[in-house]
Amino acid sequence: RAHFKEDPFYIYGSSQTRSFCYVDDAVRATMNLALSDAGGIFNVGNDKDEMPIMSLAEKIVSQYKYDPKFEIKPAPDGCVQRRCPDLTKLRAATNFKPSYDITEGLRQTISWYFKYYN
Repeated sequence: RAHFKEDPFYIYGSSQTRSFCYVDDAVRATMNLALSDAGGIFNVGNDKDEMPIMSLAEKIVSQYKYDPKFEIKPAPDGCVQRRCPDLTKLRAATNFKPSYDITEGLRQTISWYFKYYN
């Protein structure tokens, strides 16, 4: 929605927190697990840069260099307040450490959008 400069910019819930994992990190973590002797169920993701949804929206629109009016709507029913993976088991099995922080992940993602949607 930011790519198409929506205004107002609707935010469904704003205080829930999330951490985000760039796709290259998710693939690398999955490949590391596949190539290891580890078995079981593992969380894959990024446990850094956890932030409220509102902060993420502000970060996204700032990279698009526009200033929409944010309109906060209620979070969907059943929306989880906090989502951040525990990577303890993944790290013990593979020494995994995410390479991309939220800023670089957004930069890469937005670059992809400009390449494929412009």
